Amino acid sequence: MSHHIKGQSRPQTTLFPEAIDDFVTQDNPIRVIDVFVGQLDLLALGFEAVNAKLTEKEVNEHPDKQVSQTDPDACLMHTHHMERRVCYNVQSAVD
Repeated sequence: MSHHIKGQSRPQTTLFPEAIDDFVTQDNPIRVIDVFVGQLDLLALGFEAVNAKLTEKEVNEHPDKQVSQTDPDACLMHTHHMERRVCYNVQSAVD
């Protein structure tokens, strides 16, 4: 006995379309702001994290990013390309 309403399945696959530009009309003021900010030299204005590729490279080269070959969870995450997800591995030692 089912008490569910039967009909069209409506699972939400994404909150927004793949391109936000699909929601923004051509005469929206945000397009003017986007062009203005795109022309600014953000490095000269003091912004540090402008180049995302450079920042990602620096993070990947950091010693804390090295994978522990003895930790099976770390090896699994590394081989399955899960290193960008937030994971916690809490270990304790008793002397």
